[in-house]
Amino acid sequence: MISKYGVSILPKYGADGDFGSETVAALAKAGLPAVIDESTYYVFVQGSSSATDKSALASKFLAAATTSNLSTVLGLLKQMNTKEDYKQVSAAFSQLRLRGVRQTLVNGLLSSFSKESDKEQIRYQFIRMGLRYNGSTWSLDGIDGRTLITIEPANVWINANERMEVPQKTVLGAEVTKKLDYTLFENKGRYFLVATKSIKYL
Repeated sequence: MISKYGVSILPKYGADGDFGSETVAALAKAGLPAVIDESTYYVFVQGSSSATDKSALASKFLAAATTSNLSTVLGLLKQMNTKEDYKQVSAAFSQLRLRGVRQTLVNGLLSSFSKESDKEQIRYQFIRMGLRYNGSTWSLDGIDGRTLITIEPANVWINANERMEVPQKTVLGAEVTKKLDYTLFENKGRYFLVATKSIKYL
């Protein structure tokens, strides 16, 4: 599971050899049954991404970026779920030449579209994978876990007495847990609360 989804799928104990509650939760998160029989195991393992898959994906990105085909780019991005996926595909993509230049996947895709609304959709997909964007540059030092985004203007509670209002489509951070009507999330090592009804997973 770590090979396919990255370390964020088992953030607390990792590959400790114990089939515990974290493993059960990870299987559910991946849409797999809680009991893995032999057939399911082999389907899962054979479906894992390989280096060949990453190279093929990079080539598909090149073709879609060359023709500025947004729907194809978004569909391909949705096949990537972790920073590790990004690193592997971007490494393969940077060996190719887009308009005569070698570049990272982020730069290649964003430079292929002129409309800001198109770029915004692409940026959201990179954030979903765990990359971090500071307004001008991208970093792999992103957040692990399921990323949250507001679906309406919302109050984010800093502590019991302080709150700040954030607009719709604000990327908040990584979900930690839900309690009653609120979701606890982490951003840059700090913890905040937001009403669960005001958010969705990115």
